[in-house]
This record gives sequence, C-alpha cells and structure tokens, in this order.
Amino acid sequence: MGILQIIKKKEKPSVIRYTRSDGSVTWRKLHRGTEDHDLAHYAVESVLGLKRAFLGLLENGIDIGDYELPQSDKPGILSSRNLPYEAQVTEYIVNLLQTDRWNSHVGQDFLRVLARTLEDRGIEFPDFLNEVNLEKIRELHTELSARWLQLPYEGTLHLEVDWT
Repeated sequence: MGILQIIKKKEKPSVIRYTRSDGSVTWRKLHRGTEDHDLAHYAVESVLGLKRAFLGLLENGIDIGDYELPQSDKPGILSSRNLPYEAQVTEYIVNLLQTDRWNSHVGQDFLRVLARTLEDRGIEFPDFLNEVNLEKIRELHTELSARWLQLPYEGTLHLEVDWT
C-alpha cells in the first residue's frame, strides 16, 4: 500500500510526499494552488482503479520532480510518446474536473466534452468511465477538497493508495 501525503504550509509552498509500498519516498514542494490538482488525481485514480496513471507511476519508481523536468530530460515513460494510456486520459479527466469545479461550464455535459476533447487528440474514450463513476469521483474530490480546506497549517492529509 502506498501513502500519499500533502502537507499544508502557511508561508511556504505545501509539500506532496508519496511513500511507495517498498518504503521508498518521493516528494517535492507544490506550486501554490496546485494541491487540488493532486487531490483530483487521487479521486480519479482511486475510484477508477487506475494503476498506470500519476500515482501508479510514482509507485513504480518515477519521482514527483520528474514531472517538472524539460521534456528532453524526463524518464522515457513520461515522454509524450510513451506515456501510458491511463496517464493520458487521467490528465484530461482531472483538468476537466477542475475546470468544471471552478467554472461550472461543463456540468451534465462532462462526458460529452471529455469525449470530444479526447477525440480531437486522437485518444480513445475510456470504457472505464461512466456517469456512475463520474459521480463517485466528484463526491470524493469534493470531500477531499473540504478536508484540505479544514486542515490546519502544518497539518498533513494522509491518503492510502491500495495497489491490490
């Protein structure tokens, strides 16, 4: 089991830390305001049981900082041509989920907008995403965001990632 931790800081950037099942750790400081993006990743990946997206790649040895590297310096699996299908689709779901949450322009058309976005990029719509799962993702994301907002400074949000 992996552990995702996000540590809330007051005057410094928050910190994301992932402890892999083998006990090894990767971490980095977050850019201000990006905590919700990582919470959305957790919601999407845990509800859908994805093992080859952001958290799964961390579990398998990718360092969080690798995502910030220039494309030419990223590990091969993170290059745009090698990125696993689940990781590609998850990023679009997460970004649309955040857009919907902040702007409320997507709403009931979420799956249709996602399908069109993926089609425009030549990516197949995931058969593992439907209205029921989308509602579960939204509920979990809302719950995690509320927990984050209520968390005191220097507090840590602990989220287990079950790889079974």
